[in-house]
Amino acid sequence: MSERLFSELRRLGFEAHYSEHEPHDLGKVFPDDYSTLSEKDFETMLAGVQDLQALEGIANRRRILGLRFLQQYSPAQIDLIKARKWQIENKAGK
Repeated sequence: MSERLFSELRRLGFEAHYSEHEPHDLGKVFPDDYSTLSEKDFETMLAGVQDLQALEGIANRRRILGLRFLQQYSPAQIDLIKARKWQIENKAGK
């Protein structure tokens, strides 16, 4: 795995550390995923997202990181992401 991938993971809020000499166990790299959060915790996490670029990274993490094995978001989580996008867009317009 490349240092760029680990940098992207850190930007998205994951704890990730890069070492060329240490093999990585994906279970350690991805101990928790946003999709496993409760609805309340997911909403709290989204409240900390301040710009659309970061929100897009969270919303499309499977594609951006190339990790299709990550669980898809639930319909409720997708609705929360869309609501947060609306909040950010409307706050920026004021």
